[in-house]
Amino acid sequence: MEFERATHCKLDGNDISLEEALRFRAEAEEKGVDQPDFRCIGCDKPVRPFGGDQNEPHFEHHERNGDCVHSVAYMEKLRDARKAAK
Repeated sequence: MEFERATHCKLDGNDISLEEALRFRAEAEEKGVDQPDFRCIGCDKPVRPFGGDQNEPHFEHHERNGDCVHSVAYMEKLRDARKAAK
């Protein structure tokens, strides 16, 4: 299985897009309230949406999770395993 950049997350059990999550994040910041409880579609762990000029918009786990296909830690684990196999 390969690393898959997540383009959706869960919020209150519903699947939402990255664009919606970024909008909800901005609205929470404007109101000065806690961020919504965004959850990974793969492992149900907390994630935060990122968007901007420097990186492609994406979700990032709050804590590294090498077992989730939507985590950079998973991609690094695959890469290291492939290097070790050579």
